[in-house]
Amino acid sequence: MARKPFFSGNYGSALARVDTRPIVEAGRAQGQMFANMGQQVGGLIQQYGLNKEKQSKITDKIENRLKLDPSIAQRLTMTGDEDFDKKNVTDMEKLASGELGLKGLQRLDSAMATINEVDLQKRAEQDREIANQQSLINQKLLNQEFNTKEKLKKVEDTQKTQRDKAFTGLIARADEALGLMKSGDLQYDDLNVHVKRLVNDRDLLVNRQVDPNDYAYSTDAEAKAKLDALEAEKLKGDIKGQEFELTEKTTEAAKMPEFTDRDSAVESVKDLPQGVSASFKKFKDGFDVELQYKAKEFTDIPSVPGFPNYKIVGGYVYEGDSKTGKLNKLGSENFGEKSELLQKTIESLTTKDVEQYGLAKFRGERNEDGDYDVEDPASGETITIPFNQDLENRLIYLDGLRNKLKTQIDLDLTTR
Repeated sequence: MARKPFFSGNYGSALARVDTRPIVEAGRAQGQMFANMGQQVGGLIQQYGLNKEKQSKITDKIENRLKLDPSIAQRLTMTGDEDFDKKNVTDMEKLASGELGLKGLQRLDSAMATINEVDLQKRAEQDREIANQQSLINQKLLNQEFNTKEKLKKVEDTQKTQRDKAFTGLIARADEALGLMKSGDLQYDDLNVHVKRLVNDRDLLVNRQVDPNDYAYSTDAEAKAKLDALEAEKLKGDIKGQEFELTEKTTEAAKMPEFTDRDSAVESVKDLPQGVSASFKKFKDGFDVELQYKAKEFTDIPSVPGFPNYKIVGGYVYEGDSKTGKLNKLGSENFGEKSELLQKTIESLTTKDVEQYGLAKFRGERNEDGDYDVEDPASGETITIPFNQDLENRLIYLDGLRNKLKTQIDLDLTTR
């Protein structure tokens, strides 16, 4: 009998009836799992990239802060909070080695930001304090300025009153002498040199064209020098219009020595500028001073602004003589019609010490020692200003220049 095949039955219908859905679903789930895993890995990779970028930005920010203010690192590790300081020390070490993670960087950045905020607050408080202090200072300055102006006004009023009294007294003395001369009780030659000056200059005193101190406090020698100069001008015809020439002998007789003693002459040249030397010449009962200069250092000697050949030495103005190497002292009569030079010279020579001494001489009174007693308008106390022959001479010199300038200006106005 023939053998039947092992798979000879109708098995297809039976296999068709088997439920394969669990197998399919399991496969689908497994596929979804791998898909989700891929997304998660992709997300982690993306997040890692973002974190690295953020970490890089924070690191740059921290490093820039440290570059701008290196003291931040020290301040973060020396707050006094032991735990906080240790944590910051660790973070700073990891930052230096590149091992500090994102959270550590964020923590360090936050700590630095806190320090910056504290600094800003302190700075704002300091600015407010400075502004308050400056406001108080400004207020005090305004008050002081107001008080100073009031005091200055009082001083100026007092000076004007004293000046008017001085003019009135000098004019009265001149009128008294003129009255005695008119009555025949006195002759002009009987008057002393001071009164002779007052008689000759009465019109100038009335018109306030001279300084009353030049008459009130001048010595006999100074008064005689002024009077001799006036007589010399009369001889030349500058005052009365007489056309006489003053001979060399008359001019020499009218001149007085610059200094009455050698010590005063030496004192006047103790601070000569570099390149200038002095020699002393005996003249009449006193001494004259002659100045020489070195040609190569001529430009280094202080000059009147705008006039390089006119040099300022010891409170006077000299003109350089290139032939002799001498510095010739200029009197008011030597300026000719150079009004601008005169004005610049007066401005240059009117130094602070001269102004202060001149004010003391104007406001003060001569005491028995020949010094000036001046009342301080602020405190009412009496201050004694020692007599200074050098400053006296410089004031006389300046007065002569001022009178010359005023005469020159009046002449300029007349001839226009």
